Amino acid sequence: MEAFGYWQDGQWTLEIKRKLVTEDDPTLDRQFDNLNEIYYFGVTVFDNAQIAHIHHTGSIKLTFQQ
Repeated sequence: MEAFGYWQDGQWTLEIKRKLVTEDDPTLDRQFDNLNEIYYFGVTVFDNAQIAHIHHTGSIKLTFQQ
């Protein structure tokens, strides 16, 4: 997996790249084998602060453009 983040116009954008289908155990690694399905996930960022860590409280919806 590769990840890259950048700050622009007052917000962070995180790009993550990985294989859609991996050889890992599907109970441990979600397989994106149906490009018509909607996948929900969450993201938490550790910012190395002593207090007030940054976290996302909602779900992010991932869909694939057809």
